[in-house]
Amino acid sequence: MTSHVLKIVVTEHGAKCKRCPHCVTMTHAVFPEEVECPVQYGENLKALMVCLCKYQLLLCDQVRGLFGDLFDCCPSTGTMVNAVAGCSRGLAGVEEQVRTLLEDAEVPA
Repeated sequence: MTSHVLKIVVTEHGAKCKRCPHCVTMTHAVFPEEVECPVQYGENLKALMVCLCKYQLLLCDQVRGLFGDLFDCCPSTGTMVNAVAGCSRGLAGVEEQVRTLLEDAEVPA
């Protein structure tokens, strides 16, 4: 039997501040738009959290245990709730389109 180890790839974003030696103006670098916090899970891991919680119907504690076993990290319940909420916000337009199509659909007799 072979054993596979799954690892989380960590990307560190650093932003420096520099002072111009001539005019003494301080310039601050900006983070990429998708980086909202100093430490955060990436989109793929958040999508996996949502899939496991909503599609596979696992409880947050079960997802945390699975992540601990597979990735050696344990996302908080708040992180999973925020991932689900973010996914829901991203699907709001699609949900409305589906609702409209269903309301306008003709039902065969």
